[in-house]
Amino acid sequence: LFRSESVSARSSAATAEQEAAQLRARLDDRISRVQELERDRSRLEDRVAALEKSSDSARAGESDARARASTAESELEQARRRIAALEADANAGAAARERAAALEAELAKAKDRITELQEENADLLVVLGEGDDDDEEDAGDE
Repeated sequence: LFRSESVSARSSAATAEQEAAQLRARLDDRISRVQELERDRSRLEDRVAALEKSSDSARAGESDARARASTAESELEQARRRIAALEADANAGAAARERAAALEAELAKAKDRITELQEENADLLVVLGEGDDDDEEDAGDE
């Protein structure tokens, strides 16, 4: 009886040891899984922090980009105004050149008319007897 109880106790002890080993193995697996989950959670928290920082940087960059775009638009508008002013100046310059050319043409006509009148005056002086008969000298004298 004692022997049979001893065999039974050994068998129960072996079974208990097997169960304990299985429980330890399952516990070790669960501990490993918890540690893996904690590492994953830590990586995810780091990733979230990096994304938040990146998002903040992106917002700051977006704001900076908006400010630069606004400045560029303002500079573009100023450039457009300067171009319009330069075009107006160019148009005024072209009109002034046309007016100067017209005045030069009028001046040339006036000079021609003065020459004609001087020649007529010289001819009249000859007719009246007060001038020379030589047209070349008259042209040279005057």
